[in-house]
This record gives sequence, C-alpha cells and structure tokens, in this order.
Amino acid sequence: MNNYKIIKFIGKDYSKIDDTEIDVSCTDTSIYSYVEANKRKILDDFLVDVTNDYPNLIINSRNDQKYDFYDPKFNEGIYGGIVGVINKDITYIDEEDNNKPHKFNITLEILTRFDKDIKKPYFLSTLLFGDKIKLNDKVFSTNVWEDLFKYLFVYWFNEDFEKAYLKGFYKTYNSFEENGYRIKGNIDFARYIKSNIFYDNGRITYTYRENNIDNYFNHMLVATYESLKRMYPKLVIESIDNDYEIGEPLNQLKLDINYGKYDIRTIIFKNLQAISHPYFYEYEKLRKTCLLILRNEGVDIFNVDVDNNEVKGVLFYIPDLWELYLENIMDRHALKYVAQHSIKVFGNVEGGFIGSYNTRPDYLFGENNNYYMILDAKFKPGWRNALNGNLNSYLADDYDKCIRDMNTINAHKTGTIFPILFDKNVDKTKYIEEHRVSKYNEDVFYTIPVKIPKSEDYSYSEWKKELNANIEDFMNDLKSKVN
Repeated sequence: MNNYKIIKFIGKDYSKIDDTEIDVSCTDTSIYSYVEANKRKILDDFLVDVTNDYPNLIINSRNDQKYDFYDPKFNEGIYGGIVGVINKDITYIDEEDNNKPHKFNITLEILTRFDKDIKKPYFLSTLLFGDKIKLNDKVFSTNVWEDLFKYLFVYWFNEDFEKAYLKGFYKTYNSFEENGYRIKGNIDFARYIKSNIFYDNGRITYTYRENNIDNYFNHMLVATYESLKRMYPKLVIESIDNDYEIGEPLNQLKLDINYGKYDIRTIIFKNLQAISHPYFYEYEKLRKTCLLILRNEGVDIFNVDVDNNEVKGVLFYIPDLWELYLENIMDRHALKYVAQHSIKVFGNVEGGFIGSYNTRPDYLFGENNNYYMILDAKFKPGWRNALNGNLNSYLADDYDKCIRDMNTINAHKTGTIFPILFDKNVDKTKYIEEHRVSKYNEDVFYTIPVKIPKSEDYSYSEWKKELNANIEDFMNDLKSKVN
C-alpha cells in the first residue's frame, strides 16, 4: 500500500468546500485529527489534482462541454454542479512541518443537497432513472451507493447494447492465413514452400482480409457481459438473460468469436481509442460504457485501490439531469414545448437573417416558430430566495440569459424552474411566483419551484409518493401559465 493513508470526504453540490464532512467510518483513524485540522488544504490539493481528469469521468453531458467541478473563488470556495464519486492518490506537502510529504488515498463523494442521508439518495436515483427503471425500498437496504450503481451499470449496458445492435455486431477487417485448395487472397510463397513444396497435396498457402465480428470490440462486449454477470448475477439474469433479444445474441457472439483468447488488460488497451465514424455513434457510446464497467470489475467504485495514481470515479452534471427529468415530466403530461432549440442572434438582415451567435433556451412554448414564452431549468440553490424577490449576483448570468432569450423570440414571458427542499408542515411556498422585469415594461418573469420532500422523513416509496403529488400540483399550475 506504500504507506498511503485512507481518507473519505462527503460534500454537497453548490455547497461550501469548508462544509465538507469527513467520513469517520471510512477514514484511517490514526490521522483523523490531522486531517480535520488540515481539511481545507488537503481538499484544495486534491481538487486541483483531479481537475484536468474529471471531465472524462462525467457520464452525462448534453453539450459535451467542461463544467466547473469547483469554484475556488466564489463564496470562499464551493462545489459546482457535479455529483458522484471521485478517487485518487495524492501527496500532500505540509509546508508548516518542514515540507513533510503525506501520502493519501482520497475518496470524495459529492451528494445532491436534497439527499441529506448518504443511505437515502432518493433524489439522485429519481433523476438518473426517471420512469425507465422502477426502484423500490429494497434498493436502499444495504450499501446504497453500491446498489444504485449496480442498477446503473446493468441498465447502461443493456440500453447501449440494444441501440447499437440495431446495426448488427461491430465488424472490422482482419487478416487471416489459410492453406487450402481454393485461393481467395494473396499467395504466401514463403509459407507455401515450408508447408507444401515437399507434399503432393494440391494445397496453396495464402492470406486474405475479411470484414468480420472477431475483433477486440466484440471481445470487450462479451467481457463486459461476463463481468456484470459475475458481479450482479441475479440482476443480469432478470434484465439481460431473460430478454431473448439481448441475452441470446450475446451468448451466440461469445461462441462465434471463440471468447477467452485475450486477457482483460489487452481488451481494455485495444479499445481505448474512440470510434469516430458518425455511422458508429451507438458503438462509441457502448465502448465507453464497457470500459467504465471493466475498469471497475470486481470492486465497488468507492473502494480504495491505491498505487495506480489514476483518477477513478463516476460523476454526473446534475443540472443536465434536472433538465432531462423536467422534459420527462412534461412529456408525460403531454405539454407541448421545444427543448434545446438553437436560435441565431446578432446578425445581418440583408438577404435573410444570418446570425453570428447561437442561444439555446431550455424550453420554448408555442407552435410553428411562433413562440410566446421561454423557461430555463436551473439548479443553483439561490433561486429559492428569488421567490421572495431577492435576486443575488450569483444568479445574474442565469437571469440575463432568460431576458435575452425572451427578447430574441419577441415574447413577454420568461422564467426559471428549479427544485427546492420542502417541508409540507412548515413551508407554505406557492408553486409559481410572478415578477415584473422592471417598472418600465409589462414583461413577466416567473419563478417556478418544484417541491422536493425531505428524504430523511420517509421511506423511498413514501418519499416518491409525496414527490409525485407535488409534481402533479406543479404541472397543473404550469399548464395554466402555458395555456
């Protein structure tokens, strides 16, 4: 272990880094007092160390852009919209102790601020799965993070394979050597002399290239399936093996490619290069999912694996998850809207409008390019205060974008949809608050909260029932404004 000391930190999205907690149950007790006294310095070094690598660990990213992992300047240092787990070995130099080096293996778990209890990540699981997988209380009965990612790993593989398999199994050109009677390639004279010159057998040695399924990608595909089956046998049987259209092709592929001739390290190494051809887009998504699973084979992604000096983990950009979740809700309620529509702005009108800059509102309401309202999904906690008319500088960019997009489509209504933690016994917040943009015009700015129940007060089924009731009320109010 090379004298690494184990530390586990727990933070929340958009919260102060100084509020990060130390998980006593998972931290080396011999250094707890030292870590507590130097927490901020150790975390700063860790966050700087992983910043360059973390985008490669993000599962969802709508626009393939790099998001802020943390902001060291704002509010004396806060986490951004990234949630999940990240792990790395670091060497911390203690300048106050004659530059003495300390070696740490650090795991940082960043929860959503709505999941107060690490054993009850109800909100994150709801955003991740939507209506696609029906979770229940049993999911949260043991190691909740491990159980959650069991569902994730199997679901991602299942979904990505199903989409890629619509184009058949991935094929590549491979070279083969044969010694037969019918030539279908180039004669290999050196091998012919060695193999046939002294025998009157009529054979000719030759080489040929063929486009077939026996390639490193498909070996990785089967290796991932076998890995999932070892880690989560019951879940794989239920969701893959019992699905004839998925389980049968995978098992047949295993036989056709003579699976087992390459070890896992070779399979991973041979599949590190991205598949860039646009026709194979689905295969590229499947490749990433397979590598994610294989690199964590046999271990919980939160477990310690020191001495490899790699950044490991699974991260999500939660504002994107929030946007997709709201789309799911609006689709379910048959609300007409256009999502992520790119609009050209600031251009010349001669010969038709050619804008030089794109803006992309989250949701446009209207028909036939005649839009009358835009709404943006927001996740920053400060929007709760905006319900009472308090718009702080941290929200200025979000607010300015809404006003700009409203003017772009020549509308008079805009606003934001955001989640708030809600206690029905105390909180009397309305669902939609209406604000004036300024005293000089009649434009309307809506602040629209979605009320999230406190997870510590409920079992998952009770919590989900309460959330669904809140969603119904929220959608009824939203429909009244849209209509």
